[in-house]
Amino acid sequence: VRTSLTMSFVLGSIGGAILWFLAPQLTVWLAVSPEFRGETIEALRLMAISVPYLITSISCMGVYEAYQRFGFINLVNWPIVFANFVAPFFILPIMPNLNGLVLAVFASRILVLLLLLLNMKNVLPGFQNSLKIDLKMIKPQFDYGKWPAISGLVTSILMSADRFLLSSLKGAAVVTFLTTPSYALGRFATFVNSSMKVVFPAFGTEYVANPERCKRMYKKMVSLLALVLAIPFASVAIFGEQLVGLWINPDFATQVSGVVIALCIAGYFHCVRSIPEVFLDAIGKPKVNSFVNMAMIPIYLVLLVVLINKYAFIGAASAYAIRRFIEMVTLLTYT
Repeated sequence: VRTSLTMSFVLGSIGGAILWFLAPQLTVWLAVSPEFRGETIEALRLMAISVPYLITSISCMGVYEAYQRFGFINLVNWPIVFANFVAPFFILPIMPNLNGLVLAVFASRILVLLLLLLNMKNVLPGFQNSLKIDLKMIKPQFDYGKWPAISGLVTSILMSADRFLLSSLKGAAVVTFLTTPSYALGRFATFVNSSMKVVFPAFGTEYVANPERCKRMYKKMVSLLALVLAIPFASVAIFGEQLVGLWINPDFATQVSGVVIALCIAGYFHCVRSIPEVFLDAIGKPKVNSFVNMAMIPIYLVLLVVLINKYAFIGAASAYAIRRFIEMVTLLTYT
């Protein structure tokens, strides 16, 4: 475990260093207005410093999830919730810029990592809070870990591609018409993603004990989740314009009504596809997920360019829905 955590910190530091040096160029690629570039560069560099702590805390949470200590995970996530939703009310009057918000998130991540490390001995007796690399453990960890790492990297690129291309092709001002409904609808995915953290160790343990029973459990979960999620996603798609109108204003709701429908469809496909994705990771076949993600890069980028040029932010949301549908069908077919 110490080898894994140390490698996470080292690799996170490398990634953070890359982000630090690329920060000025990123503001150009994202078409940030000249008056905001200095502030954006500072915020990006603060984020770069936080990367190794974030990556290491995620690795720590993986240990807790493997031992099914979900109660403690929920407890230590409260600082993140506070930094994201409560801290801005206190920070913005004092520091009315991005740096204050990023600092709050940075501090919450460090606090979470400290809590996870301090409690690690209760999960792994004999664990020592020090950096150490066991050279014999590097190869087996990389043999499995390289594929989820590739998937995570590719997924991050794909998740940012729509905003990046929309900003570049149509201007940064229209990005909010995509990101606002996307953030709200992302709460559905948060629920499913949290459930998958419980499902992953269950699939892995059951597959070792009884592969056939594990496959039956997997099929039942796919059917159940597909049925349960159909109603809420369909409801939001139908009444999305009215809901956004109450949340923000009717004019904004009219403009993003098409985006809400496309994102509801995409969200449904994403939630269903998450089960075969986790199943493949749990039974030792993360390579399949990586190949699917990598194959989607050219397809998704072409879809984004074509549809954004023609339909702007609605085209970006539509391309995302098509991407999730292709991924869902591919993974379900394979499993």
